[in-house]
Amino acid sequence: MLAIQIDDPELEAFYREEYEEYKEDTPSLAQQFMTFLREQRTKRDVQISLAESDNDEVIRAEDLFEQIIHHIRHA
Repeated sequence: MLAIQIDDPELEAFYREEYEEYKEDTPSLAQQFMTFLREQRTKRDVQISLAESDNDEVIRAEDLFEQIIHHIRHA
């Protein structure tokens, strides 16, 4: 079983209210929570990508494909 600790009283209160409303429909609540986590991960990944782009830490697609082809040929 997965246990989650919430250290934000406001978020915890919100969760408890939602849980009470949907506790009979737990799979739906779990699915909604997983969707939320995926959205948060996507937002984080986009922020990291934007920061890397701002710092010129990106690889051009052409360079990436060249590296992949080189790796395949020399593997």
